[in-house]
Amino acid sequence: MDRPQRILLVKPGQNGPTPYHAPPLGLMAIAAALRRDVGADVRIVHQPVEGVDDAGLARRIGEFGP
Repeated sequence: MDRPQRILLVKPGQNGPTPYHAPPLGLMAIAAALRRDVGADVRIVHQPVEGVDDAGLARRIGEFGP
């Protein structure tokens, strides 16, 4: 059996400080639809909240293999 598609969705960091970080609702809706409709393995990286810089993002891409 084929492995499920792996999809990585990224909420990038913003320029300058922000007082709060809203959940990435659009990405969450896309992820839910992909999981439901095609059985994809979807992960979301919210860079500002998780404190992931570009090097960390590159590492996660390599580890997950989308």
